[in-house]
Amino acid sequence: MIKVFFSYSHLDETNRNTLEKHLAVMKREKVIETWHDRRILGGASVHEEIDQNLVESNLVLLLVSHEFLASDYCHSVEMKKALEMRRQGVAWVIPIILDHCDWRSTPLGDLLACPQDGKPISDYPNPNKAFSEVTEEIRRVSREITSAQGTSTRPEMQGRCDLPVHESEPVIVDNMRSGNLRIKRQFSDYDKDTFRRNAFEYMARFFNNSLEELQRRNLDINFTFEKEANTFFATIYRSGKEIASCFVANRAGDNSWRGITYSHTRSKNSIDSLLNVEDDGYSLFLVPIFSMPGEKDRLSERGAAEFYWSMFIEQLQH
Repeated sequence: MIKVFFSYSHLDETNRNTLEKHLAVMKREKVIETWHDRRILGGASVHEEIDQNLVESNLVLLLVSHEFLASDYCHSVEMKKALEMRRQGVAWVIPIILDHCDWRSTPLGDLLACPQDGKPISDYPNPNKAFSEVTEEIRRVSREITSAQGTSTRPEMQGRCDLPVHESEPVIVDNMRSGNLRIKRQFSDYDKDTFRRNAFEYMARFFNNSLEELQRRNLDINFTFEKEANTFFATIYRSGKEIASCFVANRAGDNSWRGITYSHTRSKNSIDSLLNVEDDGYSLFLVPIFSMPGEKDRLSERGAAEFYWSMFIEQLQH
């Protein structure tokens, strides 16, 4: 199976999600498997996980936009590494142009981009037509990679119909290594406290951004958001009437309720949910303590934020 790596700016995450949905058929057929950095569990080393999964990939999709080019990490780390892997003949690289930007002035300018002729997806009246073109090209390239497996390949990509060049000598890659390098470790109380604090800060930003977007989409919605060091309180109003509220706290020094708590009221003594930090020897994650045995989800920072946001927003959805 071909491993596909998404390199993208988080500000283009909606486009990445859409493209991955278009690739669902190929995933179901087990032609490809996909990876992106949202698969990283809390507590794992972000840079190590990205590097490991990038070097294991056969096909790298660069989701190119002005945000991508402005990101030092996307441009100078992931793109640079992907192009080096392409030069060594161990990976195929496809630039996918999301919007108008100066990508032709970068090293990507020598590659044939998708959609056809590098037309930005943002220019299509129906973006799904553009994503469909991209999907067709990924399927075509996947067939070429599959047919070349077992031989050395060097995808030059000077045109849409390029084939890998089969050589008599194998390609030697300096950084060839196993991807199976994880070993168990002991997480300290400091590690867990730091992870919980970072998760709380992420959650506070997530709630504030979500409230702003909710207000932008609904003219009759207003909100208040108040944050202190270890707590935040949010209220949603519709046509001036309060319809939902929540109180979230990072209870770092509370041995009875040590974790991130959620309440539908502002009372510090009222707790509707508790997320605690746990580990499996490899990474840290948050779990809902009040769940039934065997039903505890392992939540990343984003997953935990979505978990509590769902509890908050459901007050408007019933």
